[in-house]
Amino acid sequence: MALDCSTQKCTPTGSNPYKIGYVTCPGGVCTINAPKPLVEIPFSVAGLPANSKVVTYVDSQPYPAKGANALHYAWNCEASDTACVATATATAPAHADSVLKIYDLKPLPSGKKHTAVMMLLTDAGEPLGTVLQQFGVGYSGGCTAAPDGSVCGGQGACYLGYCVCYDGYFGTNCERTIDEDGSVCAAESGNTQTSCEAADNADTNYDCVWDAATSLCSISVVTTGFTAGSVYEARETQLRQSKMGEARFLNTRMLEANAASLAKSDGALATGTSGTQAAIEASVNTVVSTVANAKAATLLKVEQLHAKTERNAIKVQQAHEESLRLQTSNLEAKLEMQRSLAAHQTEVQNRFQTKRFDVYKLNALKQDKLKQEFARSRFTLNQLLTSNGPTVDPMNFRESTCTTDQFYNVECTETVTDKSSLYTGTGYVSDQTTPEYTVGGTLAAPTVTVVGGEELDGTYTGANDGVNRGR
Repeated sequence: MALDCSTQKCTPTGSNPYKIGYVTCPGGVCTINAPKPLVEIPFSVAGLPANSKVVTYVDSQPYPAKGANALHYAWNCEASDTACVATATATAPAHADSVLKIYDLKPLPSGKKHTAVMMLLTDAGEPLGTVLQQFGVGYSGGCTAAPDGSVCGGQGACYLGYCVCYDGYFGTNCERTIDEDGSVCAAESGNTQTSCEAADNADTNYDCVWDAATSLCSISVVTTGFTAGSVYEARETQLRQSKMGEARFLNTRMLEANAASLAKSDGALATGTSGTQAAIEASVNTVVSTVANAKAATLLKVEQLHAKTERNAIKVQQAHEESLRLQTSNLEAKLEMQRSLAAHQTEVQNRFQTKRFDVYKLNALKQDKLKQEFARSRFTLNQLLTSNGPTVDPMNFRESTCTTDQFYNVECTETVTDKSSLYTGTGYVSDQTTPEYTVGGTLAAPTVTVVGGEELDGTYTGANDGVNRGR
């Protein structure tokens, strides 16, 4: 788009001619690469008075902002077109062609449309004409509605422009399947490499990998052709570019309004200059007197500080002597502490011998608890690896509902929905019980294999133990 060098910076910048913000000035005419608006609404005006304006509203709100939603005209010329304004008359040019550029609007639910209203007014605000235009915008990617009306392939839910897939699915449109917590592969640990590698049942979205050193079988997610968060990043990039375009559009409107305001302020400044100069001269005399008084007060404080410095030197010497006395006292306290520590160490060693067998039992219970947490960690990591964006709590799923009244006001409300019943991931749960038995009168050390536990459905969905989803 072309730049108005009288109000905008026209210095060539950037090295990539395809990048937003690149400025070039061939032949003295400068242009800038600006983000493309979501919607462009062209319109023409004709037969205008000497001064008039077109004010714009989108969904009953001033657009792009309050106080900057007016396009000013001088006869049939845009006020910013200085060349046209310089030669304009009541009959020439015959009309003016303009465009309303709209950025950064959220899609509305199916069947709803945004409404743009353009009102032609005189400089005093008297209406001359009104035009109404309705239009719609939509998301791209997995949230695009299919011909049957479904989104995310029917295997997920749309959340602010990207899909949050149900448990067992991932991908831009939730088209891929996955073993959520890796339990299918983990079940083959301790068996053979052949049984481990065959456990994925030829699923192309994940592999079961055998570790010969540990005899463990673990899941490896295949993300070829998919990047976690890419749909969310593309959506955010589009929104940022749209906001940049809207800011430039708003800046243009503000510059046009500021140009007239500056002319008025220049006259006011010239009138106030003489009065300001007289006030400054009177203030100078007052400042000179104040500085002289402050100087005298400062000299007095300097003398007081010198006296305080001498007193502090005496206090430092006294503190040094007190420090030497404290060193002797601390040495005596150190010897006493060493004797006390030796006695305490003997007592602790005696208690340790009586409690060591209880520690064996506690370690076994903790190892089984770690087994439960490792399964939960694999589930959480796979959620992050395959997510389309930031993870969300299925019990607090935000959905937007919008309505439009007869005045084209659009009101949207957000509701929080519990969709946890749709996410039924399976995970291991330890019941933290183990038998106690003695051998020869001595408590034996129970191992992790005797701690009770089982795989339960819905382990990772709930108010206390829920895991956020992000696909």
